[in-house]
Amino acid sequence: MTRDTGEFLSILVQATRASKILKIGTSNGYSTLWLASVLLSCGRIYTVEVNPQKISEARLNFEQAGVSAKITQLAGDVSEVLEHLTERVDFIFLDADRKAYLSLAEPLFNTLVSLVVYLFVIMPFLIAMSWQISPFG
Repeated sequence: MTRDTGEFLSILVQATRASKILKIGTSNGYSTLWLASVLLSCGRIYTVEVNPQKISEARLNFEQAGVSAKITQLAGDVSEVLEHLTERVDFIFLDADRKAYLSLAEPLFNTLVSLVVYLFVIMPFLIAMSWQISPFG
């Protein structure tokens, strides 16, 4: 994720006044740090990750940034974790296995969420297509 994307996410969180965020796909926690940086003081982020090594790395990053008190890390496969998530969330950032996005749609919308944002990298597709585009003129 780029800095621009992080800043954009921060603006969305502020604009929606989200106080409960679900982040699917933690990795090293970089994007979660952007979300936490603008989260209301009473807010909470639930972040889901299946890889134990990434969970540990993210935990360390959250502690070093001083935001770990705002973050609950949920370990496991997202489809199983969602079954046990009973709390309403205001904002979902889906940044995980892109092949699973459609299968997650219904469970995510059943969380009574205000806004769902997903990260979908289209740049490789644009690069591939650029060879087929003729210049104008």
